[in-house]
Amino acid sequence: MAMSSMSAKPKAKPPSALMAALTLANESGGAKGLLPPSTCKQQSTTMVTCTAPAPGISAVTFRTYPSLAALYAAYTAQVKSLNSGSFKQNFNDCGLNETFGEVGWNHMFQHPKTYSVTQMSAGMVADAQAAGRVFCTFDNAQEDFVWSQDDGHLLGYVAGPVHEDVWNWWVGVHHNIGFAGSPMNM
Repeated sequence: MAMSSMSAKPKAKPPSALMAALTLANESGGAKGLLPPSTCKQQSTTMVTCTAPAPGISAVTFRTYPSLAALYAAYTAQVKSLNSGSFKQNFNDCGLNETFGEVGWNHMFQHPKTYSVTQMSAGMVADAQAAGRVFCTFDNAQEDFVWSQDDGHLLGYVAGPVHEDVWNWWVGVHHNIGFAGSPMNM
């Protein structure tokens, strides 16, 4: 007697808007190949973690928030957790030659120190002025970058043992994450 198979394969969850944005980033511009989908796991519709997506990168976490206020509360909390409980803004750039700072960033590859977290949280800063913020620190043989992106209300956190690798990865990736139809700060 033949047995019929009643076991159905579970349907794969469709990728979240966040996962779709990261998959597209992996195929775009300077981020090409830096976020292989095989290294990333969708934890929920609002959180994706990637393990060793590129040389010199230990891990990356991406999370989206329902509002700019929630995004910047999370950003400030993450910075404080990496900076002995303190938050200081607009004090130094993050760059190839700088490993400790907090500043705004925009898609013209500028890092303005003229906008506050309060202004950005309230939606008072246009993308052309500052599309988000970035904090960097090198401590205990690890480079950490935390950044916000107003479009999509995205918070990213990348860590790795080599400053230059983390810097170059961040430069390539953060400029190439786009959310079609996302809340935009105009």
